[in-house]
Amino acid sequence: LLDRVGLERALVLQSVYYVGVVVFEVPSGWISDRFGRVLTLRLVAVSWIAAHLLFLIDGGAPTIVAAQILLALGYASLSGTDSTFHFETLEALGRVEEFGPREAAARRGLFRVTAGTALAGGLLGAIDLRLPFAAAALAAGLQLVAAFGLVEPALDREPRSRPVGFIADLGATVTRLRDPLLTWLAAFVIAQVVIVHLGADLAAPYIQSIPAVTSAADGTAAAVIGGLAAAVALVGATAAGRVPDAVRRFGLRTTLIAAALIPLAGLAGMAAGATLLVLPLLALRSVPGAVNSVVVPSLVGARVPGSQRATLLSVISLGGRLGYACALLGLASLVRPEAERYTLVGAVAAAAMVAVLVLTVTRLRSFPARLDHEHAHHHDAIEHEHVHSHDDGHHGHAHLAEHLAEGIPTTGPHRHRHRHTALWHQHVHSRDDHHDHEHP
Repeated sequence: LLDRVGLERALVLQSVYYVGVVVFEVPSGWISDRFGRVLTLRLVAVSWIAAHLLFLIDGGAPTIVAAQILLALGYASLSGTDSTFHFETLEALGRVEEFGPREAAARRGLFRVTAGTALAGGLLGAIDLRLPFAAAALAAGLQLVAAFGLVEPALDREPRSRPVGFIADLGATVTRLRDPLLTWLAAFVIAQVVIVHLGADLAAPYIQSIPAVTSAADGTAAAVIGGLAAAVALVGATAAGRVPDAVRRFGLRTTLIAAALIPLAGLAGMAAGATLLVLPLLALRSVPGAVNSVVVPSLVGARVPGSQRATLLSVISLGGRLGYACALLGLASLVRPEAERYTLVGAVAAAAMVAVLVLTVTRLRSFPARLDHEHAHHHDAIEHEHVHSHDDGHHGHAHLAEHLAEGIPTTGPHRHRHRHTALWHQHVHSRDDHHDHEHP
């Protein structure tokens, strides 16, 4: 962009992408819920292929605008759909308890690939600035091939008693935020987006103000900034893999609060003074994103029906983007445009947000201790009873014929017995109130 249109117009054209993400964020989530995860993931690949091919064409500002819009459409459509598709695939297989570790492993791989592709893109760009876009278009093509091999999870969706429409569906989804846990979770994500983006955007001018950097040779600042970006991705890869262990060891509440404090430490360090010692704190800013990518889809998936999951995740993501835009406008109106003043005020505002999160989370009585609820029983030639309440259409046990033969009712509360011989019997539930099991 700089080579083609200059700095001023490049900034304007770059803003097209962010505006596009905001515009497409919630509608793309609704499309995912309404028309399926697989179709949406194919839309992502097609958008990115077209975007990167347009970037290869030297067609001036109109071509760049179209490419930015398509790029934004792809990222907005991917937001929430990827993790929801993963969650629902495991849900359809009856293995939803595996979501946390599997999502953590996937995010760890994503961070590692991000670090590698950033370095590769820089090397390709040094040869020819068109090569990174050609490589990205090829990667998107492979992504499209993979997307056509995906299968929509076979889940029993809730029947729609309301008219299907974007506005009606959006209103019904937003009402899910009446759940205190989901309300706090949305506030947590929005606060983290604001804090992390503040740290990221202020990192470059902060590094350039460090005496050891300014007194060094030309290009030192760029090298430090590039090294910091790679370190951020690698730290995110490590953090994503440790999220399930942290939740098991310290509990979900403590893990989330710790994730909120980490980027705050980086802002506080920048506000304290210009020194290279703060760089390790800045490299930790990817930790909240790693935690959120595992925790948020799991909690939303457990408390929101499949017809609204991606839409709600998109609403929360949109709230984060709008929150950051408001934060930037607030900073611009309150302080003069010196980086250190921005950092100080930003650190104070971030500390206030984290304090509110800490105070409110302690008042949530229903806050889960873990990402999933599971309990195991060992049976050795004993009988146990399950109590269920079923309608005729819901009753899908394989032993229905035995119930009819023995005169056991198939509607309303009833009991049925099973005999187990020396085996492990495990129940996994998303919510504590999902079933009521009685074991003599």
